[in-house]
Amino acid sequence: MNNIFQREKDIKDYYKKKFKQKIFYLKFYNYFYNYLSAVLNSLIIESKNFLYIGTAQYPFLQKLNFKKINVLEISKDYFNKLREIKSDSLISELKNEKNLNGINYDKILITSLEYEKNPLLFLQEIRKLISQDGRLFILKYNLWWVLILKILGLFKLRLKHPYQNVISVNFLKNICEHSNFEIVHREDQILLPINIPIISFIVNKIIAKIPIIKFFCFINIFVLRPVLERDNLDNYKISVIVPCKNEERNIK
Repeated sequence: MNNIFQREKDIKDYYKKKFKQKIFYLKFYNYFYNYLSAVLNSLIIESKNFLYIGTAQYPFLQKLNFKKINVLEISKDYFNKLREIKSDSLISELKNEKNLNGINYDKILITSLEYEKNPLLFLQEIRKLISQDGRLFILKYNLWWVLILKILGLFKLRLKHPYQNVISVNFLKNICEHSNFEIVHREDQILLPINIPIISFIVNKIIAKIPIIKFFCFINIFVLRPVLERDNLDNYKISVIVPCKNEERNIK
């Protein structure tokens, strides 16, 4: 198993240092996380062996009704916070890639693809962990919101990540193809990520569903299924039998 799942020390130290600040933002945007967690719960109906990989984004799990959850978070501090809000679930911490060896998961949720150093290699390693009939759920920001996120960071309204990949839909499709995954479903969710009574409901539940407008939603959720590797065509052989006249009894 490649050490792609081992988070770098400088990243872990950054989130440890910014722990209180990050918790403040998670609480401040609780409506956003609560709304999307409910959406995820409707998509990830059931799981016998569920894996979550994130970067200080544990509130996405608050609405998931699983008794057992395997978690790979950025640090122990955020893992403990998840245990507080999911006290009725058995939550196991996977500290590094060694904990993942030899395990197949039927459902995997990733909310950190934009923050991984090598998204392609990351998905290729994920492919080794998922069962053949399993499903992978990827949550990412819509590129239309990149400028708004930068402005929010400039005014200290969100915590900046040390680095962030720009992942377009076409780029995601490309790395999925090269890691033996296929996109089978897409959800575009939430236009207004803060709670304004009545207005947020109308905007996110009604307006955000309009075909053209939905492409400007804040969050894209993709459902992927694993596909078998295509064998080399040179490995296949074919025999062509051409029957001749009056040979029908000899052909078997």
